[in-house]
Amino acid sequence: MSDSTLSRYPDHIRDEMIDIPAALRAFFKARKNHFIQLPHCDDSRREISYHSIVGKNPSASHDPSETPDELKGDVDAIVNTNEFPFHNTTSESTADALKCTEKALVAVFGPGTYSDIKRAYMLKTSTRPIKVRFKRNGEKSRQALYVKRPDGNRIVGKFIYQLISGNIEDTRYGFNRAVFLEQGIRGQLHSTIDEDLYLENEDYVTGLVKAGVHANFMGVQIESGDGRNRIVIPNKQTVLFDFNILFSESRDRGMEMLKPYVGGGKLPYWAVDVMLEEQRAVAKRIESRYDDIQKFAKASSDVTCMITNTTIKQRMNSNYGCRSLNEYVDGFLEDHS
Repeated sequence: MSDSTLSRYPDHIRDEMIDIPAALRAFFKARKNHFIQLPHCDDSRREISYHSIVGKNPSASHDPSETPDELKGDVDAIVNTNEFPFHNTTSESTADALKCTEKALVAVFGPGTYSDIKRAYMLKTSTRPIKVRFKRNGEKSRQALYVKRPDGNRIVGKFIYQLISGNIEDTRYGFNRAVFLEQGIRGQLHSTIDEDLYLENEDYVTGLVKAGVHANFMGVQIESGDGRNRIVIPNKQTVLFDFNILFSESRDRGMEMLKPYVGGGKLPYWAVDVMLEEQRAVAKRIESRYDDIQKFAKASSDVTCMITNTTIKQRMNSNYGCRSLNEYVDGFLEDHS
């Protein structure tokens, strides 16, 4: 990032910007169907950022460590509040924030007339993403826009997940140095369903086991094991999301996400066959785009995870004994092809 480019931004935005390796930027630029190129937010040619969508003078803090004033002292409210609406306290800051939010909506959902735009912080997270609800062409959208702080792992994780899962959820996403944007996934959070009833459904069990295979491949067992990081879509398949930690689990730990089900005797005998079949299916998906994923693996090897402050290459070495993501992929193909 050049000094002349950085000088356009105030300190609090510069401090959260990530360095996207040039090779990774070039990879996505050549494959525009995989992500959305985000527009500039204003006439100063600043990129859309998490903070420009929060805007100036917000009615509640975007700091994940702070509890909104309205909830302080009310333990039940803190525990039960997932989303907390906020607004900007001056007309000028409101206009600026909504103008930038509308540009983000157009980029992700396409041209149209956007109205009734409402923003809310997602409280039960470590990074306080923003959920944006809205009307498009006068109709209430069934999908929300999620605005997240930038993290190279989210960029890498989204690409890998869509590839290995066979695009189970074909949602659009975009990113730059200052923000990660993505469409909401239609469905129910795993943490809100009566899973005992769902486990009686063969389609749900099949999708759950497949999701366990995907989580294991990506080393996101800790994250996907949290019901808030899983969504059950209408056809009963389980979708994983929010990959801000990747390759953080040793392969020796196996199917970490499924262990509570196996230990509790909640999976039928045929679940093992589903697991083996999905591992082979993932291998075939990788083989069908082998050259592409090898280029991607090389381009993303130096992406740093904000939480662990380690690169993907470093985590491959410490957790899997692999010199690179390429070597890890080849090892998976050797085991499951």
